Amino acid sequence: MSGVGAPGLTEGMREGQTLYVLTLTPADAERLRDMQEKIAATKGTEAKGRGSLTVGFSGGCWSGAFPADQKVTVDAWIRTRSDENYFQLLSGLDLMDMLRQSGVKALPACAA
Repeated sequence: MSGVGAPGLTEGMREGQTLYVLTLTPADAERLRDMQEKIAATKGTEAKGRGSLTVGFSGGCWSGAFPADQKVTVDAWIRTRSDENYFQLLSGLDLMDMLRQSGVKALPACAA
């Protein structure tokens, strides 16, 4: 597997694991930078609050047999700049448990 776009993440991969690298479009990255600048401008003022970042997925498909009764774990890493190292956000999240909690019993097969 190539580490292009994700240096440092492929070294610890084991057999059967898959790495997906998701990136922001330039326009989305610019909007996020603008928001970060607005947030940074309020630091040190009387403003109180908490920040969060939410990532959502909709739709999707599954290649091969759907592992409805198996555990499928997900780890998530992020970096805020291309010259920084990744840091881990999630470790061992059970994707199948999350789908069950959402009422999803199966995903459609991906088109060949």
